[in-house]
Amino acid sequence: QCTWDTTIQPDPKCVETPCYYDNQTTCEVDTDCEWDAACPDAADQKCVPKRCSQPDHQSQAGCVKDTWCVWTSSLTCELGKCAKYPTEKCCDHDDNCHWDITSSPPVCGEKYCPKTYPTQATKDQCDADSKCMWDSGKQACVEEDCSKLDKC
Repeated sequence: QCTWDTTIQPDPKCVETPCYYDNQTTCEVDTDCEWDAACPDAADQKCVPKRCSQPDHQSQAGCVKDTWCVWTSSLTCELGKCAKYPTEKCCDHDDNCHWDITSSPPVCGEKYCPKTYPTQATKDQCDADSKCMWDSGKQACVEEDCSKLDKC
């Protein structure tokens, strides 16, 4: 089975879709696969290819070509914070994530505001950004909710 994958940059291509195992035991026998239990609903858990640890991900350039991966300050390639959610339903469970349909296949990506202004120390910058607002209850920068504001 083949899937068009735009996460491979700069040249997306059709790639064989591995890891079609229907149970955790069989999945984990394949060293290129892992059981994804990130979703709260067991029906959404599945076998997926290991990401961000292949030989071509050992450099920053190789890592960032894969939109699922991020290059860390410890100089390692890791799965992005939201990329662990394989479906839109799972992605929507995390307030910091959104389902990105501009990618093919679609992926779960980090929302702009929490990613850009991640801490209390960035509160003033968050409030100054017209796309964001500081949520005192969550103590986090969130996407501006137009239903609660007069300025939208």
